[in-house]
Parts: sequence; structure tokens; C-alpha cells
Amino acid sequence: MKNVLMIFALVFGMNALVLAQGKGNQVSVETRATKAADKWKTELGLTDTQRQQFYDAKVQQLTKKKDILAKHGQDKKKAGAELKANNAEFDAKVKTIFTDEQYTKWKTKKEEYKKQRLIKKGKNGKLPSSEEIENEIDDL
Repeated sequence: MKNVLMIFALVFGMNALVLAQGKGNQVSVETRATKAADKWKTELGLTDTQRQQFYDAKVQQLTKKKDILAKHGQDKKKAGAELKANNAEFDAKVKTIFTDEQYTKWKTKKEEYKKQRLIKKGKNGKLPSSEEIENEIDDL
């Protein structure tokens, strides 16, 4: 009986440790938005004003995404339509912030990064199907 209790305590303790570590890896919305804004400022040559506008739009998008996922219990499949609408709204805002050339380059780079992420997730380095690419929810 003691062994059973010891095993139970050990398993419970390990689960608590894993959960605690997972929550520690969460990055704030502001940190993610800053990282994205700085990245795109460098890659696209954004002005300081464009960078700030992008940052503000990204904070709004990520906050809304967080709320949507909280509402659906982190289930991205259930939240899919709302997340896609949120991404479309963000995309429309970005289009008003960037020049046509910057916007085109941004869209192209986003697709490249999405494919790279999917390949890393995929098996044996194979390129994912177009359906998998469409279903990928992008944070960039």
C-alpha cells in the first residue's frame, strides 16, 4: 500500500512540475508584439511611426486571440472561424499601415515562415499539404 501511495505521489508531483514549467514559458502579449514589430521594422524598413502602428495593431490582435482561445478552452479547432476573422482584421489594418511594396513583401515572408514552421512540425522534412498550410494559424 505504501508503494502505491508513493507512486501516486511521485506521478502527481511530476505532473505538477510539468504544468508549472509550461506556464512559465508563456510570453506576454506586449513582448510578442514588440518582437514582431522590431522584426518587421528591420526586414521591411518600417518608419518609427509604422512600427508603432504595427505594434498597436499586433497587441490588439494578440489580446483578441488570447480572449478567443480562453473562451474556447484553448481549442483552436473550435475557435477557428473567430481566429481567422481576427487574423483577417489584423491583415486589413496592416495593409493600411504598410506601403504596397512593404505589404507584398510582408505577405510573402509570412508564407515562407509558415512553410518553414510546418516543415519543422512535419514528418521527415516533407512539405505539408496546401490544406495544412491553410489550417495553420499564423502569429506573425
